Amino acid sequence: MTKYSKGKTSKEVLEKSKLISKCIQSKSRLLIKALEDKEIPKSLHIEKNRINLADIHKWSDKDLNIFAYARNTADTPQNHKTFEEIKITLSTINYLMRKNLFEKESSTHLHKKEDNLKVEFENIKNVTCEIYRCYLQLIDFCNQHGFEDLQYKELIKKQQKVLSTNKLEMLK
Repeated sequence: MTKYSKGKTSKEVLEKSKLISKCIQSKSRLLIKALEDKEIPKSLHIEKNRINLADIHKWSDKDLNIFAYARNTADTPQNHKTFEEIKITLSTINYLMRKNLFEKESSTHLHKKEDNLKVEFENIKNVTCEIYRCYLQLIDFCNQHGFEDLQYKELIKKQQKVLSTNKLEMLK
């Protein structure tokens, strides 16, 4: 006996079709929410102040539970209404972006900003670790040698050399 019957769609294909339909509905809801909030999701690709319909099909984000699919796969009678909603919402978003009434940033610009923030965070983290090490060294020194003003001042001068003013300025 064969696994598939002639002229009938397999269960796997039907399930995949339902998944794609749910994904298209999710994308439609997300675009409508973006229109209401005037904020585009970061994972959606923007190029030259415009979102193309092809970018909607390619749009995938695990956090938002959406995935990419082929346009032909989405072009079925069951998805027609949702697909039209997406087109209308997308044209409205693009119109508002052209009129500068919509907050937008290109995805590449956002990635650059994010990368710069990560580098800055790493620098601050390193400087903070250095300051903490110096603090622990100071405490250890005071505990071992007793607390005498001359020794304490000498240690602070040593730590001042270690912590250049440039590093401290980064924290300001």
